[in-house]
Amino acid sequence: MIIKATDDFTKWASGYSGCNGDVTGNIWFCGIEYGGNEAENEFQFTDASNPADIPDDFFKYQYNIKVAKIYATLRGEAVENYSTVALRDNLFVHNSGVFKMNLYPISFHHDTDDLWPEWIYRKTGLPTKSIYRAWCQIYRFSEILKWVNKHSPKIIICTGITYQNDFIMAFNGLEDLYKKDISKKTISGRDLVALNVNDDKTILVIIPFLGGTHGLNSDQLLQVFGKEIQNLCNSKFGNNCFSLLT
Repeated sequence: MIIKATDDFTKWASGYSGCNGDVTGNIWFCGIEYGGNEAENEFQFTDASNPADIPDDFFKYQYNIKVAKIYATLRGEAVENYSTVALRDNLFVHNSGVFKMNLYPISFHHDTDDLWPEWIYRKTGLPTKSIYRAWCQIYRFSEILKWVNKHSPKIIICTGITYQNDFIMAFNGLEDLYKKDISKKTISGRDLVALNVNDDKTILVIIPFLGGTHGLNSDQLLQVFGKEIQNLCNSKFGNNCFSLLT
């Protein structure tokens, strides 16, 4: 049996589906996939030739709020000031210097492989979620790597430590998956992984999920991890580098 993704899905998933903000910016955030669940009558392969504008309800979602809190710490602010910082810096709009994306573009309630109804198969041509992920790892990740090489962000912050290999494949390629020097630091019982990618021009940081029992589930943890990421960037790019990155 030959499995072939539909043309509409291929075009959509190879573009900026699941992305918002300024792809030319120096600060990128990357999650696994959108939360929620796609309904058949709402799911469309929209134009993904550019990152989307953020919707009006963008900051009502806990994930986006927590990303904004990490961003606030990078800018030298307390997490409690995230809304003021986000408004001041036009966070995730097209000229903000900050980009937000997901590895996998279709929304699901959770990240396991059992959520894959027949209508998604008909629209994508891919019969299971595991095959969909494999397709993304081969075809979508190669496009993501082109974005990195073209725009050379200074820092890419990825959320989901158990998806370390996925993030490395997307932002550094398949060949170097097991070859890179990777540093790991444990903070409050939670791991932070960092490595240089893009010919050492970009720091790739992988942190836990922004919630859950073992994730970054408090403002204190978000502040501490944000400060650690700030220190990594200051060491590589100079003190107070985040005042220059947006």
